Amino acid sequence: METRVIASGNLATPRRTLAGVLGQIYLLDLNEKQAKGLLTGAGLPARSLDEPDFPVSIERELSLYLGLIQHLQGEWSPSTYLFGVAHHMELEHFGVLGTAMRHADNIVEALRLALSYPQLSWGHCRLVVRAARQELAYACTMERPDMPDTSTGAIDLLVEYCTVLEVVSIMQITEATTRGQFQPIRVTLPFSRPEDWHQVASLVPCPVEFDASEACIY
Repeated sequence: METRVIASGNLATPRRTLAGVLGQIYLLDLNEKQAKGLLTGAGLPARSLDEPDFPVSIERELSLYLGLIQHLQGEWSPSTYLFGVAHHMELEHFGVLGTAMRHADNIVEALRLALSYPQLSWGHCRLVVRAARQELAYACTMERPDMPDTSTGAIDLLVEYCTVLEVVSIMQITEATTRGQFQPIRVTLPFSRPEDWHQVASLVPCPVEFDASEACIY
């Protein structure tokens, strides 16, 4: 079957804003004290909690994501948590970018908007949209970050979190921009099936295949 790439780009740009981190703080339901502690612990001013356009480097943003993941440990695995909170993601949570996506002509144009303004997205992956006949495939690949002072295990969790966040975000964006007409056939993830997956398996709208060669939505 012939396939062609209809959109591609890397969302992991060096210049970022706090919009993605603040979106994750919302999903985790951190209280104000916890949220400010996370930000100030990373060397940011407390006022940045109210400034989604506050500029940060990708290195600092990823360190903040590590802090967010620490709030999950002992309670949720990254994959189970993100699929569990997916229904809370609305286009408005993606800020100005989400508003623009809502008015896109189709899902491909919506994703091209994200690729055009990656600094406004939550993304850390290279996104490739492939077409084959009537089927679209959205492949997400995150380059493993170089974080010398961080353990291998922590980076593994970070890559899993960021990759699955990308997958879940695309699924929610696609559902919103197509008004529910898009239904994924299956999702593949290059991670092991988490022990707590049974807690959300019935909520996921399609089969999820673990230990796959890539993270992809079909």
